[in-house]
Amino acid sequence: QNHFSDQAFMVGMLSLADTVIHAPMEQILDDIGIADSLKKAILKQDGTHGQLLKLAKDMEQGNFDETHYEIKELDISPADLMNIQIECIAWTNELNQTA
Repeated sequence: QNHFSDQAFMVGMLSLADTVIHAPMEQILDDIGIADSLKKAILKQDGTHGQLLKLAKDMEQGNFDETHYEIKELDISPADLMNIQIECIAWTNELNQTA
């Protein structure tokens, strides 16, 4: 489970790399040698990691119809999703306090 979570975190962080580095995403991913499954998750929202990335993006953009569909596809209850969001906010707040 930790391995999956670590990969999900990496997919989320790398999904913004092209914005920070100002280079094509595919080139960035090729340069760092990321696993093909994670590369597909970032580039095509493929696989479970890709679905989670799409869910996060749709939530951020307020695409609630898509979010509802993705929650069902990932078999996550709305309560579980809310708990995950609360944990993320707490983690972010903790990081901000130590920075």
